[in-house]
Amino acid sequence: MVTLLAALLCAQVGTAAAAPASRPAEAAEAVRYGDWLEAQGDHYRAIGEYQRASYLDPGGPLAGEAGLRIASAYAAGGKPDAAVTMLRRLATEAPEPATRDAALYEQGRVRYLAGQAGAAVAPLAAYARLEAPAGGPGRGRALLLLSLARLREGDEAGARRELEAIPEREDPRVPGLRLAIDEVARAPRRSPLAAGLLSAVLPGLGHVYAGDPVAGTGAFAVNGLFIWATVEAYRDRRPALGTLLLVGESLWYGGAIFGAVAEAMRFNRDARTAALDGVDRRLRWVLEPVPGGATVGARLPFQ
Repeated sequence: MVTLLAALLCAQVGTAAAAPASRPAEAAEAVRYGDWLEAQGDHYRAIGEYQRASYLDPGGPLAGEAGLRIASAYAAGGKPDAAVTMLRRLATEAPEPATRDAALYEQGRVRYLAGQAGAAVAPLAAYARLEAPAGGPGRGRALLLLSLARLREGDEAGARRELEAIPEREDPRVPGLRLAIDEVARAPRRSPLAAGLLSAVLPGLGHVYAGDPVAGTGAFAVNGLFIWATVEAYRDRRPALGTLLLVGESLWYGGAIFGAVAEAMRFNRDARTAALDGVDRRLRWVLEPVPGGATVGARLPFQ
């Protein structure tokens, strides 16, 4: 019995030694130093300080905030997948509701900034469905970012629907975003079908229509040269050479048609991307980190 009690006592002592006493003051200092390193662009040393804060204040309020900062530093360091992995864990395992809700929103923000608008929709929509989020920026800002994500995915009706859920009295910029959506919808377009038909009639004309006159001039010159050489070969009674040149011309002719179609599609993509980038610049504040920290944003007015 004495031996058993001694063994239990040793185990308890070992457990106490393995789990450090909470030192919130030191943890807060580690977070502040991590913030300074992050501001200098030293993301990975900042992550180390945030991890130290989590170690010094296990289970405390700083641990959740440090976890969110770790994810933000990963994202800033070009590792969005590592950031989202951390955020998913926080969204399900963090003891504080503010940390869980903020981690849900941050998943969408990180995905959007990484150019993964489609992957941003689900977490942002889940956050926007919360009646009273304890952390993150609140439903208004989340709906704005969700609208941008849907717009990036080509769902203009969905983007407008998310905006309709935001009362205009909460932020005067909502009507501006509606106008921005209209600008994206009115981005200049070129019909791929028309470009292909024009190049079928006159090689190179489709390229000019799609906005690339240099390629159009080149296509016209090459096809014209092959046609001239083919005709001359048959006039000189060299059918073998004429047939070879005719095969080559058919390839150039088909290439001019397909090239014009591809050019029109590229024009449409670039014009839409430019319009979307303009919307992002106008609403850059939506993509910035939550003022005051991710867990306190929902307690602030609409940001």
